[in-house]
Amino acid sequence: MSLRQGRSEVEDYITEFRHLALESDWNEPALLTHFKLALSEGLKDELARTGTPNSLEDTMRLCIRIDRRLRERRAERTTVSIPQRRNAPPAPLPFPALPPPASEPMQVGAARGQLDERERDRRRSLGLCMYCGRAGHQLRECRLKPQNLTGKPKTHIKNFTNYCALGTSGEHLTINISLQWQDHTADLTALIDSGASQNFIDASLLQQLKVPYKKKRYPFSVSLLDGTLISSGLVTRETEIITMNIGAGHCEEIILDIIKTPIFPVILGIEWLRLHNPNIDWIEATLTFTSEHCVTKCIRPQNYILNNSTIPKLPIIYSDFHDIFEKKGADILPPHRSYDCPINILPGAMIPFGRVYSLSEPELKVLKEYIDENLTKGFIRPSTSP
Repeated sequence: MSLRQGRSEVEDYITEFRHLALESDWNEPALLTHFKLALSEGLKDELARTGTPNSLEDTMRLCIRIDRRLRERRAERTTVSIPQRRNAPPAPLPFPALPPPASEPMQVGAARGQLDERERDRRRSLGLCMYCGRAGHQLRECRLKPQNLTGKPKTHIKNFTNYCALGTSGEHLTINISLQWQDHTADLTALIDSGASQNFIDASLLQQLKVPYKKKRYPFSVSLLDGTLISSGLVTRETEIITMNIGAGHCEEIILDIIKTPIFPVILGIEWLRLHNPNIDWIEATLTFTSEHCVTKCIRPQNYILNNSTIPKLPIIYSDFHDIFEKKGADILPPHRSYDCPINILPGAMIPFGRVYSLSEPELKVLKEYIDENLTKGFIRPSTSP
């Protein structure tokens, strides 16, 4: 297992670790050892002071609490003013904050684009993020910034799981998603908003990624909490059916209505929440899909069962020998015949010495299953040889 936390948040590292752990046959002590070894140096130092719990789950919870507190301290330090030197000229006053746009619960109506020089200087002087304008982090750490906006083909190969990590950005609940259409993939951040009636995608992002869309058969309007309509007017367009992946195992087809939502590229509303009914763990910051709809239609299983249509049929010319191709025929030994080749044992011969190689736990498990299966069939029997 080559997974390392690196500079990523521990919640993301834990999510990927859970994915790989499901595919491995490691026991809990082995998983716990690797989990601690792959942590960032800062977390290792904190664990050295506090001590490590005996169970993997307790260790993960402790790491989440420590990591969140470390991030809070970093955010607090960025807001502390630096004392001026006695003879230093007074610092220029920052530009006054621009008046906020009309309050819109789904963050719609504001224009996203290149910042003007005044706003860029204001954010730089106040230590604000150059993407979202919030304090406590910089552009490279912004969770609202889409990770991949190129729209270039991208191949994802991940294992089954129904877990995914949540992110909390200020007062918002966000989740990492992957949209796929034709031969393109885009990794984005979606806002989970129970106050939104539908599922939306930003209009400017749609044009940038060239996501296919069409006119809505029945346009509708979107109202804010105070009853006013969004500034972009009627919703008249929607995407074609595209694929949305969440985590490594949840896959669904979705249609997104097109509006101006510059802060969050995608909004998943109450319609999506009611359909999938996910379980949200606010402490562990995980979202789990366990509803009947997700289990039957969205979750990709680890093992696939072949149906009759996928099993190759025996050609007609071999129909007289169909019993040769049946597995049950391999469960019994063939009868002894007169032309069997004998294996002559030399009396008193020295048994050759072979080096014994150590096996990993997964290899030992496979070997044990193989021995038990062949003992049951009678192909082999216990040996008492020295």
